[in-house]
Amino acid sequence: MGDEPNELPDYRPPADDQPAVFFVKGAYDGGVGYFTRHIESHPVDPVGHERRGKAHYLNDDFDQAIADYTTAMELSPADHRLLLLRGAPMRIAPTKGIL
Repeated sequence: MGDEPNELPDYRPPADDQPAVFFVKGAYDGGVGYFTRHIESHPVDPVGHERRGKAHYLNDDFDQAIADYTTAMELSPADHRLLLLRGAPMRIAPTKGIL
């Protein structure tokens, strides 16, 4: 495969490391799609929402990142780390005139 940012690299990591490929290679759009498919088959898995939120955040899609982090928080209220993750796009969005 080529070196385009949204293409997967030539190697294939173990299946449990597949999501990391999107973040390491900067293929954030691919990450959004990957985690959307994961969420469709595992809608109550907070990790899928968290990781799709990260992909949205890295794409500067702050509203969607906040929505996914919020859903992850609702699914896993004891995970206080999610509150911090949701706060990052909330701090940046106003400076870009989004919120």
